[in-house]
Amino acid sequence: MSDSPQYRDRLAAPEIEAGERLIETFRPDRARYIRDHVNLAGAGIAGAMLILLILGKGDLLWTAFLGVTAAILLRGLWFYRDVMAQSWLLTDRALIAPGGARLALRQISGVRRLLGDVQVTAGTRRTLIKHQANAALTVAAIEDARDKE
Repeated sequence: MSDSPQYRDRLAAPEIEAGERLIETFRPDRARYIRDHVNLAGAGIAGAMLILLILGKGDLLWTAFLGVTAAILLRGLWFYRDVMAQSWLLTDRALIAPGGARLALRQISGVRRLLGDVQVTAGTRRTLIKHQANAALTVAAIEDARDKE
């Protein structure tokens, strides 16, 4: 499992190769992480309540609120430490993922904002830089580095 302590301890820290120049480090934003989970809970509560209403169980709407809120709260607490420990490195040659996987800048074909996340496309591979305080600035930094390479 990707969320187990054993996996977390094996995850290699991203490193820069000799001669590479670090341009920027992208780390998740705590406020954005919380806001994303509040939005997720709101959507989940609305969906669960709608389903209960469709099923004619309007008297159980409070269970949707409590159940979804508890589930999203536990999810947020469970993943918080792992997510906040992640950092992406942008160099003059590559975008380096938290586990050390490298995306060469010349291979990056698309960078776009998805709410508070940034989706990076390189060939058929898509990856997310999650919970960015300002996703537009992250997109601009990656595109600028790619265009200068």
